[in-house]
Amino acid sequence: MSLKIENCVKLCLSQIAQDIRTLHDTLCRFKSILVDPAEFACLKAIVLFRSEAKGLKDATQIENLQDQAQVFNCMLKLKTFNLLLMTDQPLFTK
Repeated sequence: MSLKIENCVKLCLSQIAQDIRTLHDTLCRFKSILVDPAEFACLKAIVLFRSEAKGLKDATQIENLQDQAQVFNCMLKLKTFNLLLMTDQPLFTK
């Protein structure tokens, strides 16, 4: 009986360690592309708010929030692009 419990604990700990590695890798990627807090909030909203989730009272509101988050993210990207143009920074690096 204790072998089964021990194996279950090892399996659970292994899964937790894998989840932590995945989270760490994801956060490192966000850090490397310089995601600011506003962009992160938009990405989080897009991921977390799913209009097809069961039990939602107003799926349309969730879809509208996703649309707003995507528009806001596009506006931030456009602002960054315009700043690069105004400062004569190279748009693409080799």
